[in-house]
Amino acid sequence: MDKDGVASFEYVILSVCIVTIVGAVFKAGASGPIKNALTNAMITIGTAVNTAVGG
Repeated sequence: MDKDGVASFEYVILSVCIVTIVGAVFKAGASGPIKNALTNAMITIGTAVNTAVGG
């Protein structure tokens, strides 16, 4: 029995859910603790990458 197709479909569903949640959090005018946490995390990661590459 081939289960690869089922696993791939589950990943597609999960990806759609993640994109929808991120889109809702970052839409224009959105605010709240989730947006703040994700924004701060992205800034921290960007700063760390810039520091690592000497930018």
